[in-house]
Amino acid sequence: LCRAGWGQRMLDDAGSIASLAGLAVSLGGLAIAIWQIKKLRGETRAANEAAAETRRALQRENAGINLARVSERIEGLMELHRRGEWGRALDRSSDIRRLLIDIASGHPEISEEQQAVLFQVVERLTRIGHAIEDSGGALDSSDAARFNRALAEDQNSLAQIGSQLQQGT
Repeated sequence: LCRAGWGQRMLDDAGSIASLAGLAVSLGGLAIAIWQIKKLRGETRAANEAAAETRRALQRENAGINLARVSERIEGLMELHRRGEWGRALDRSSDIRRLLIDIASGHPEISEEQQAVLFQVVERLTRIGHAIEDSGGALDSSDAARFNRALAEDQNSLAQIGSQLQQGT
């Protein structure tokens, strides 16, 4: 009887030891799983930040390309002024204004200061358009030269904004 009790106790002790060992292995596995989750969360955060930065860089690049296109269109507008093609100049000016407004409002990476510059160019184009309309197209080369000097300054401002966007500032 004693022996049987002793054998049973040994089995109970062995079962307890196995249970404790199983608990230790489970806790160790849980600790490893938690560590892996934290590590994965950090990697996910880093990947999200990298993706967001890439998106911002592409948006800046896109805005810079659009500003370069606007500058080319302004160059065409200035040529229309030099040739005295005031009706076509009005149409071109309207297109440029729309593009500038789209750039200013559609690119979140453009600062408020840069937006203000873009809207100043829109205002100047609007004033030039009103001058053309008010004159009935009876403008001369001195008017064209005055308009074009102002537009050349605007082109410089647009180029500066494009440069700032490429630099990420």
